[in-house]
Amino acid sequence: MRDIKIIDPSHQRHSFFKKDDQQIAQNVVLPPKSDTNEKKKGSDTFGGKKQFRPNPEMEVLVGLTMRASFFKLIKPEIRCNVPAGREVLFEWEIEPRSTLVMVELFNRDGDILRSFGPFDSTTFRLQTSEFTKGRYYWKILADENLIKAGALVIH
Repeated sequence: MRDIKIIDPSHQRHSFFKKDDQQIAQNVVLPPKSDTNEKKKGSDTFGGKKQFRPNPEMEVLVGLTMRASFFKLIKPEIRCNVPAGREVLFEWEIEPRSTLVMVELFNRDGDILRSFGPFDSTTFRLQTSEFTKGRYYWKILADENLIKAGALVIH
């Protein structure tokens, strides 16, 4: 009888026994291994700071377009990076032009920081100098309905 043991990333030990030309498998769940290179609290691969880490719940919305038949985002890119202190230009086309547009800004935790508008024009300039470095999310709303969502990193 041959015993082959394989440990996969889910920390399960798979034992395969070969007996009389039959393969029999047994799974034994092992406790997670402690990572000897555990990250310090608040650090990660995004510059070592929590404020740059993506938020999975907000990331689902990034790039989302609703009711796109009458709205076109010209600027900014859906995901953009800007140096601290530089403004971000939001520019769009919308029909009818009389539609009131608002821009909402959220922190990386999904908490709304500010609402801008309503605008009856097709541009808005976000001044980043009042915000700390980190990851933010934005939503564009028309007549209080979500139209477009994106992400912004101020570095």
